[in-house]
Amino acid sequence: MGRKKIINEYEELLDRLSINSLVDLQYNKKLKKKLAKLVRLLSPQLSYRIMHDLKILRFMVRGKATPAKKLLNSVKTAPSFKPGIYGWFFKVPSLLYVPKKGCEIITTGRWPFRRYWTLLYVGKASNLFERVVKQHVLGKLVRGKAQSSLRQSLGCLLCNKLKLCLYKYRDFPNKEYTFGKKGERRLTIWILDNAMVDWFETEDIVQMEDAIIQFYTLPLNTKNNCHWFSNGRTSPLSTLKKDLRDCAPYLRKRPPKDKVREAYDRFVESVQHFINEEETLA
Repeated sequence: MGRKKIINEYEELLDRLSINSLVDLQYNKKLKKKLAKLVRLLSPQLSYRIMHDLKILRFMVRGKATPAKKLLNSVKTAPSFKPGIYGWFFKVPSLLYVPKKGCEIITTGRWPFRRYWTLLYVGKASNLFERVVKQHVLGKLVRGKAQSSLRQSLGCLLCNKLKLCLYKYRDFPNKEYTFGKKGERRLTIWILDNAMVDWFETEDIVQMEDAIIQFYTLPLNTKNNCHWFSNGRTSPLSTLKKDLRDCAPYLRKRPPKDKVREAYDRFVESVQHFINEEETLA
């Protein structure tokens, strides 16, 4: 088989793994054999390119993810302690005012119990179990480090629904924030009921994360993202988080409910403004 023919077959294979198709590589034996043959025949650089592209497409191709509840059941369903990339899927009606246009959607269950999940966040981790389970799901704080950006974003977006308020610690007022003991518990329960996660292990986490962020539409990613919802200091999500941090009291102080409500109302107005601008341009 010639080199050009191999590359053409590879390009055709990537076309089959397009955004509109959900091909499951685990159960499609023909595709698995063809991929293995292409990887063996090509040079190491091109074979790395194949594996790189397939890992980027993996969240979409598999069409599957692990519910957050199952992460706490056993070691088999939880991620390993190795470095890798993870992606968070959320129920479609669960997060109001988060734009889902252009996001990847997967389905679970059969009609009439079918549910739709949207890929909204992708991140990297040097330790998948520590990052995904302990920090994102359970909300474990590491002393001297900032709170998980995803968890803080979710708490700010759900501050009106779950009655949450940001608090700061006296020892580290500029770095560490929390939603309080009861608030963190409510947020954890919400994540367990409304989120799914998918991951894969890789050593090249920095370049892989950048490539995936450019490939997908991810409204909750705040770094290296060009989405209007979270890109820049003036974006709706960034301004909401900043307003809630500015009015955050110390722990065991009375929460400023009026200021939290005003910040959330300003956030809703800014999102509606951006959506109206998109509709007029379209």
